[in-house]
Formats: sequence, C-alpha cells, structure tokens
Amino acid sequence: MLVHLGVSFADYLGNEHAATAIEMLRDRRETVKREILERIRRAKAFFDHLSKEELTRRNDQSKIVFRERPHERSVHREIKCPACGSPAVMTGEIVGRGPVRIDERNTAIEREVRVLPTKLRCPHCELKLDGFQEMRQAGLGSVYTVDESEDPIEFFGIDPSDYIDPDEFIRQHFGPEYDNE
Repeated sequence: MLVHLGVSFADYLGNEHAATAIEMLRDRRETVKREILERIRRAKAFFDHLSKEELTRRNDQSKIVFRERPHERSVHREIKCPACGSPAVMTGEIVGRGPVRIDERNTAIEREVRVLPTKLRCPHCELKLDGFQEMRQAGLGSVYTVDESEDPIEFFGIDPSDYIDPDEFIRQHFGPEYDNE
C-alpha cells in the first residue's frame, strides 16, 4: 500500500522506528514460513505412515465430500495438497465480481468471482492452513476465480406470488388431476 501511495515507513514512523518495523515484519514472515513448512512436513509424514486400508477409506470419504460441495453456494476450489498431493479443498474471501452474463440456455445469471485464498483442508493428510499469510507461505496465495450462477428470480429478489396466484397457476396447468385425493 505504501508503494502504491509513493511513501515509505519512514514517512509515517521516522527513520529509527521504520527500520525496526521492517525488521519485525521480516522476522514474522520468516517465522510463519518455518511454521508452515514444518506443518507440511508433519502432514506428509503422517500421510506416508497411513495403512492402505486407511488411505482407501480417506479417499472414499473425500470423494463423497467433493461430490457434495458443488451444490453448496461457496467459493471453494479443489486443488492438489502441498503435503501429500491428494485432492484438498481451498476456500477464501470474495474480493471482487466480474460483470453479469446472461446464460439463456440455462436461464441463469452468471459472473466470475475473484477469491483471496484463506483456508485449506486436506482430508487425506489432515493438513490445515488458515489465513492468507499461511496460504501464501505454502505457495497458495494467488487470487483465484470461480464461476457463480444464480437464478434470476433470486438475483433480483423477485417474489413470484406478487405476480401470479400459485393455486390458480396449478389449476390452469395441471387441471383436475391436481389435489384429487
């Protein structure tokens, strides 16, 4: 941000305090990097010692989880785990949306969503990363995109009952078969 504004820490903190602040940031970044690399190493070691039966069980469970996720309204992405190489789930915070596109085939409103990665979960080696700094130190800090699709009725907040009577619609379109118990 300071570079973008064309100023430095020294402009805000003075020369003496700026050097200290920069050193503290550098130390913190190196500490986080060591912690993340160690966490990845431990997760890989854990994964390498799992039995074939346990690996099969975890793989089967993860397929169920990954199959169910697309039905959620979330900004997740399936990626390769940095520890074990198996499929893992990365999620994040929305930082922007592209322009709206109309998909006439599916009668949906679509747009590209830009996401800042903030969390990773691997069901195979149990690696967990939380926060952008941890993701960045693991080499996963790039903004990614997902496509968002929404029904026009939901997008515009339309209540169909404001425009039609549901009971009358059913009677007209489904005739005497409706409610003939």
